[in-house]
Amino acid sequence: MKEIIHSSLTLQNYASIAGFKESLRVIRHRILRNKLQEQGALFKPSQNRALVFAPHADDETLGCGGFIALKHNLGAQVEVVILTDGSACFGPLPSAAANALAERREGEAKRAMDILGIPKTQIHFLKQPDGRLSSVMGSDRNNLLAQIIELLERYRPQEVLVPHQLDNTPDHEVTFDLVHSALKSTSLRPLVLQYPIWRFWSGPLLDVRVPFIPDLERICRLEISQVLEKKRKAFACYESQYSTVTEFSSKSSLPARFRKAFELKYEIFFTLGDTAWID
Repeated sequence: MKEIIHSSLTLQNYASIAGFKESLRVIRHRILRNKLQEQGALFKPSQNRALVFAPHADDETLGCGGFIALKHNLGAQVEVVILTDGSACFGPLPSAAANALAERREGEAKRAMDILGIPKTQIHFLKQPDGRLSSVMGSDRNNLLAQIIELLERYRPQEVLVPHQLDNTPDHEVTFDLVHSALKSTSLRPLVLQYPIWRFWSGPLLDVRVPFIPDLERICRLEISQVLEKKRKAFACYESQYSTVTEFSSKSSLPARFRKAFELKYEIFFTLGDTAWID
């Protein structure tokens, strides 16, 4: 009986500590994002062609859904590339369930992009293994890189959007590395905008200082007030990621308070390279 009580107390203590850490993480994330809402130059959307790279279906909506919607409103060509199949967001699943989850997430992405103005023909699913982009090596990596180069050469974007190079999640950072390597293999020199997803959530819990961010001078903001509701509706399509009752898991993949941090007036980007275009 003592062992059972001790085990119960240990679980309670663990839950309390985990809850406290998440609360700190929420506060830090909010403070940093709110501060960054007041930092950096304003980016004005244009009719420039854009290619958006997302590690997983939903990253494109969280990180730059407003950008996509505003570009569509201006008549700009926007192509969206989703690298992984999204089948491992709840951890390892039996093969049939993993395939069903991958199919579901692809359907969610198509519905979300339809709301933002992107037709199915402009969404490219590369179907790489979720959570294991860093393990794609040798000829498989070369083939993936060739696919990305082919997309860049075919659409010749003037703007490329990628997750931040230090986004604290392997698939996100590998996506940046792949796109960056692919760009260096072409003659293209687009404006590269990095969108942070996990960077401010997964960093040091007690550090809420904006100046510690090494590339602070490369921050820019895009006002998305006029399309914010579209962004909310687009993300609502990703029910597999926020619902706590699905056939895949009883736990939400994305914390509710984390998601709320992307429903702000501005989307935040970090530029890579020349910033002479900023007003």
